[in-house]
Amino acid sequence: MEILNSKKHKRWMRESKNGVVICTLLIAVILGTLAPTAMALPTANSFGVDDAAGYKDIQIPVNITNVQNGPVPCIIFNILYNNSIIKLEGVQKGTLTSDWRSPLYFNLDWGSRIAVFYEPVDEHAIQNGASGSVVLLNFSVRGEPGDMSCMNFSDIQLAEDAPNYQIGTAPAKNGTFTVLK
Repeated sequence: MEILNSKKHKRWMRESKNGVVICTLLIAVILGTLAPTAMALPTANSFGVDDAAGYKDIQIPVNITNVQNGPVPCIIFNILYNNSIIKLEGVQKGTLTSDWRSPLYFNLDWGSRIAVFYEPVDEHAIQNGASGSVVLLNFSVRGEPGDMSCMNFSDIQLAEDAPNYQIGTAPAKNGTFTVLK
């Protein structure tokens, strides 16, 4: 007990507390200094489709709303839908991607994965504040009148350009497709 009450111990405790406070302040300063240098990821207010209906072949635009922290030169996303009701037959460039390369798509059991990217010309990337279609989905209708299929978006990736090449996302705007008579 005498050791705990000694002058040396009290001095060590006071110095240790000061050391902890100093270390804590240094860490806060370092993190506070580095945090502003981290770039905000590309995003948008929404990404997806409106509800749609049709009875034969149909074209559905995929829209992005209010791009932020861009520009965005590459977009990849999944769309889940019922293959027995609608089937993706092709993908075309949208209004915001008219100068980009032709979109690529892969049909899978659960839906499709779509990728669209631009030629290396900076002004063709989707700029901040932009809204509009990024691709047009060409579906053939296979279902019967009254059948419905979700069109749900996932794994939405909005890539930024050099030098960071970071990938952000946007909230999905899901829709429903209804087969008409």
